[in-house]
Amino acid sequence: MPVLSRNESLAIPQEALVLKKYFDTETEWDRPEKEIIGPIEVEIEFDEILGNDKPKTRAKVYRPIRQLSDNVRPLVHCPESLWGGRVYPVAAIKFGRGFLIYTGMNLDEEREYKLLLDIVKRLSLLGYEVLTKSD
Repeated sequence: MPVLSRNESLAIPQEALVLKKYFDTETEWDRPEKEIIGPIEVEIEFDEILGNDKPKTRAKVYRPIRQLSDNVRPLVHCPESLWGGRVYPVAAIKFGRGFLIYTGMNLDEEREYKLLLDIVKRLSLLGYEVLTKSD
């Protein structure tokens, strides 16, 4: 699969990007200088909202959220990130009367797809009350 790299001479205003414009959040980009191009495998950890067991596992992550705002609730984070600082591969973004689930996991593999299904199931059973109380 060909990988597109970001053209550093092409300046895209952050306000033009949908996540920034409508949801006040940003994602990570490829960073060739750190050898981050395309999906990379990292350790991820579920946040408290998904239950008290806080499982850790590995997943291929691509463009995780790097900046939280009042509208964004993290669901999964990378304890240590190659990007520098904490990043959030899965988050709930407030939208109207509900939430959108953003995933920065690479869903080309069955493992990540099953992880995302587990996250959505946990959120449905445990987290909705927490999400609505934190407004």
